[in-house]
Amino acid sequence: MRSISVTLAEYGWAWLVCSRRLFVWKYIQSNKSKIESFELQLPASDLLHKADLISLMPPQSSTTSTPGVIAVSPEGIIRYWPNVAHSGHSIETVVTDLQGQECYSLTSIDPYGFILGTTTSSLLHIVIKNNIATCRTLKVPQGVLAGFGHKVSSLIFGALPTSQLFESKQLVKVIQGSSEKDSEINIFVLAGLFLQKWVMLDINTEKVAYDNNIIYYNII
Repeated sequence: MRSISVTLAEYGWAWLVCSRRLFVWKYIQSNKSKIESFELQLPASDLLHKADLISLMPPQSSTTSTPGVIAVSPEGIIRYWPNVAHSGHSIETVVTDLQGQECYSLTSIDPYGFILGTTTSSLLHIVIKNNIATCRTLKVPQGVLAGFGHKVSSLIFGALPTSQLFESKQLVKVIQGSSEKDSEINIFVLAGLFLQKWVMLDINTEKVAYDNNIIYYNII
């Protein structure tokens, strides 16, 4: 079965996924030169690849204008090309914390790496440093959900903790939001009817700012 998906990035680059083929090109040109495209081979997969599991990285040096690219298969195989112009040079690793979950989306949170979301709303943080990809699961600390959002969820769904309800819901979207502090990155996650906000304090530290059921806002 062949599936085609495409993404247009704000900074002038685009990518298209067709089966295991990944095409990357710059659709905004600084001059009238011919648009150049690059073709890369995605990891083998029994499931369908899609553009939402691809992201670009800034060029590694000032001597090149072509970005790097990271791709994740639905089963969690990460393939990273430091430069899209060098299709034969890639690094591959496997996400070991999925426990059978299917990867759903990959969101850049530059300069702190990427957030990998699964279909059941687990979140993993991917960092590439010195051409090595590392991955860890973001976990909600115990006691952080003792506020009003937790009480509303308990009223509607029973005593099941909000964090468990969140992780059982279908992931809808992960986006990077603006932040008042340059050193921090806000991440918003919508899963089912739950909205979660994470704050990346640095590349190794994060916290949950809030975790609420959006039904509450419709009620009031």
